[in-house]
Amino acid sequence: MARVDIKNLVVRFGDFTAVDDVSMTIDDGEMVVFLGPSGCGKTTTLRCVAGLEQGTSGSIEFDGNAVDTLSPSQRNIAMVFQFVTLYPHLKVADNIAFPLRARGMAKPKIRQKLDWIAEVFSMGDLMKRYPPGLPPGAKQKVALARAVVREPKVLLLDEPLSAIDERFREEMRWELGHLQKQLGFTTIYVTHDQREAMSLADRIALMRDGKIVQIGSPADMYDRPVNEFAGFFIGSPGMNFVDARIEESTILLGSAGIPISAPGEYLAKVREAAGPEVRLGIRPQDVHLEADGDGDGLLKAEIVNSYAVGRERFFDFRIDDSVLKGMDPSGTGLTGDTRIRFPIEKVHFFDRTSGERLSNQ
Repeated sequence: MARVDIKNLVVRFGDFTAVDDVSMTIDDGEMVVFLGPSGCGKTTTLRCVAGLEQGTSGSIEFDGNAVDTLSPSQRNIAMVFQFVTLYPHLKVADNIAFPLRARGMAKPKIRQKLDWIAEVFSMGDLMKRYPPGLPPGAKQKVALARAVVREPKVLLLDEPLSAIDERFREEMRWELGHLQKQLGFTTIYVTHDQREAMSLADRIALMRDGKIVQIGSPADMYDRPVNEFAGFFIGSPGMNFVDARIEESTILLGSAGIPISAPGEYLAKVREAAGPEVRLGIRPQDVHLEADGDGDGLLKAEIVNSYAVGRERFFDFRIDDSVLKGMDPSGTGLTGDTRIRFPIEKVHFFDRTSGERLSNQ
């Protein structure tokens, strides 16, 4: 296991900057997930850690030692890709043992390693089977076991679950997280799926356009997004946004100026940070229908749709030309004008120009 330091990493391909001054430390035994849309630089960063790509500038260190000039084999890393490559003519046990035999490891030691990996991965019944007969989730499990059996310093996972059917993915996600904690490998995981990131990571590094936008625990990323992009990308559905104007004790939403009352001292801090014109953000899970009641955070809006996603029920409501989302746990399925609660403590404010979260939030 190793601590990985990525220091001011820049990767350019001609005029295109794929990774733009990325710096981060992954602690020994930590799982960090690089998350972001396609083309944001997360896989290129991973490939630089692996030694498959060379940075234009900056450095990669394992336990304080630079590894930039070392080959992947010299770095003692293991990597699992999106699409698994197993030897179809070899049994699962022989696929897993292949890198050990390539190193010239003695047969008794290999047998000991195979017994250990079969127990850890609960795959004793798979060891004598051939890969073509295995379901996708089991094949990915074999690939992970083959990577782990070498006991690498760093385990690198590039979209390892994205090629697996949804019905296997949840199970593999749980199993992968459990195994990583049990084995304690320093792990860097790349994905565009925020659900995977939120369920697996000790910390998430959210990337966009080659830069790290925000680093934090899943809870920090969800509760305190640094900008509108982070607020929308993390969470399912993403955060709602609407233009707002801050008055003395009222928030006016949209060009129609739909009013929401809020504590005056609280709003004064928001005005001081960014002036009266802001962007308001709130997560759909924090927005609820409210037939009666009073207090801060109530507004009236038009509900245009109500629908279920699994056991969760959502509704869409309109402010100006924007359609926002809320939760309807009671399943009332209302449409038309009704009262909606925006809990003030759950509201986020962002600068309209930069999209950055206001400092007082």
